[in-house]
Amino acid sequence: MRLDRLSQSIGIIFNDAIGGLFANMVNGVSAETESQS
Repeated sequence: MRLDRLSQSIGIIFNDAIGGLFANMVNGVSAETESQS
């Protein structure tokens, strides 16, 4: 049973996706504040 391995890689992919979305949101917010000033 390779369920541990599978869930581990799913967790890594999930963390990467969340991290990427969060980074994009932060970049978008900082870009907006820069253009407003």
